[in-house]
Amino acid sequence: MLIKKRHKLLLSAIAVLVALVFFGAAYFSYAEGWDIIDSFYFTTTTITTIGYGDLVPTHDGSKIVASLYAIVCIPITLFAFGIIAEEYIETRMQRLENTMSGLIHHETKEIEEVDQKLKVKDQDQ
Repeated sequence: MLIKKRHKLLLSAIAVLVALVFFGAAYFSYAEGWDIIDSFYFTTTTITTIGYGDLVPTHDGSKIVASLYAIVCIPITLFAFGIIAEEYIETRMQRLENTMSGLIHHETKEIEEVDQKLKVKDQDQ
């Protein structure tokens, strides 16, 4: 159940990021007359706080929307990236725990086998 909730949250975070970029790109493509690639580039550099400054809105309405878009979307993006990073770390930790558990089990088994052989050897003497 917990795994399903984590995966749902991860998928939701990815879906939100895709929606933010899609709607931002669509708006700026329409409002600024940019092609979709430039609009995609602008929205991703804005919401990830990179902001190279090579593309900037030129219309007053677009400037207002860009400002509000950044204010709203940057925290959402950071939150989504946090969810994605947490899922990645949790998955890596689980794999590490499984590996360590397997190694410990293997070592314990070997120790028990050696211990058993020593007991049999002591009994023979």
